Amino acid sequence: MKVKDLILRLQECNPDNVVIVDGYEGGVTELVNITDNVMIALDVNHESYYGEHEIVTPMRQAYPNAEHTMATYLPRCRC
Repeated sequence: MKVKDLILRLQECNPDNVVIVDGYEGGVTELVNITDNVMIALDVNHESYYGEHEIVTPMRQAYPNAEHTMATYLPRCRC
């Protein structure tokens, strides 16, 4: 995805959302997708090799004791 495409796509997203990316693994990958309005649990991972937040989905733990917020997700995968 080129910067001009990213700018156009981000203009469609909720401007109040937090922006999240995948946690540490190494290497770089071209951004190909943006997912707007995903629910995340804040500060639930404490290991250095994980991102500190976690996406909340019906298939994943809800993290009932964590603060939650909406985010715009820029994944490294082609998902």
